[in-house]
Amino acid sequence: MSLVRWIYTAPLQIRSLFRRAKVEADLAEVGIRMALGAQRRDIFVLILQRVSVLVVVGLLAGSVIAFAGSRVLGGLLFGIKPADPLVFTGATLMLLVAAALATCLPARRALQVNPSVALRHD
Repeated sequence: MSLVRWIYTAPLQIRSLFRRAKVEADLAEVGIRMALGAQRRDIFVLILQRVSVLVVVGLLAGSVIAFAGSRVLGGLLFGIKPADPLVFTGATLMLLVAAALATCLPARRALQVNPSVALRHD
C-alpha cells in the first residue's frame, strides 16, 4: 500500500519543490525591484499581469476541452444542455475569482517583505 501511496504523492512532492524554488526566486526579484526603487503598486501589477496570462490560457484551453467533453458526454447530463452558456459563464467566473484571490493575497504578502531581508534570503 505504501508503494501505491508513494506513486500518487511523488509528483505532488516534486511539484512542491519546484514551486518553492520559484517562490524564493520571485521573492528575490521583488526584493531587487523594491531595492532599486520600484513602487509597490507597479510590482503588484507586474505579478498580476504574469499570472493573468496563465489564467487566460488555462481558461481558454479548459473551455475548449469542456465544450468537447460536454458534446461527448451529453447523454449523461440531466436538466441542462451540453453547451449551456450559463454553466460555462458561471464556471469561468468562479475560476477567475479563485485565481484573483490566489494571486492577490500572496502578492500582497510578498510586498510587505523588507527588501534587505528578501535579498539576503537563500
